[in-house]
Amino acid sequence: MDKGTGAVGPPRAGSPGAHWLDGYRPTGAGSESWDAVRPFVKLCADRMSLDGGAGSLRVVRVLARLSCGVLCRHCRWIPR
Repeated sequence: MDKGTGAVGPPRAGSPGAHWLDGYRPTGAGSESWDAVRPFVKLCADRMSLDGGAGSLRVVRVLARLSCGVLCRHCRWIPR
């Protein structure tokens, strides 16, 4: 017997037409900062074969935080 909850989680890496990071935005990052580093973070997530689980999300949060921090320190046009 299937005891699924019926909840729909975020799409995983294997979902057709969707990357599990498409709807993700770190809370501490401004939209311009995140837009600038998102391709890099997605590439890193793909190269590390992250699947969108809880552990993967923790890795992406740290990577996004580091990337946005470095970008903000070196580019004056990005708001902090």
